[in-house]
Amino acid sequence: MRKENIIWKDGLPVHVLAASVQEWPLHYHRDPELIYVLRGAVRIRSGGYEQRLSAGDIFVVNANEPHEIQKTEKREEMEEENLVLFLSFRTEHFAVYHPELEKYFFAVQEKDQSRKEVQLLRERMGSIMLEILDRGRQ
Repeated sequence: MRKENIIWKDGLPVHVLAASVQEWPLHYHRDPELIYVLRGAVRIRSGGYEQRLSAGDIFVVNANEPHEIQKTEKREEMEEENLVLFLSFRTEHFAVYHPELEKYFFAVQEKDQSRKEVQLLRERMGSIMLEILDRGRQ
């Protein structure tokens, strides 16, 4: 298992990546990561269990938690390729505002996916991604 080092660009306390996932081998990183499936489906193994995520699902990977992600096997010819948004946030930056942050454990369970708080999280993740893309254009 390898440690993945996140490169924090332009002094931002968040890192965003949108990618189609074939296989992301077992790894971990120092900071938490939010995984938001925009299209298609992926399978994630983390914390001793496996979960299939479909378009619209969010999964939280806590700091230093080993995890791996793979595309799902196509069930039908019509199933589309996946597109996944990965958003990492720099714990040390946000710990200034929330000193206990490094002790928190985050989770979004399957039953929580339809809650209004999770919908708000989806919207905020999209806004952050658009802000970063817009910043790059300027």
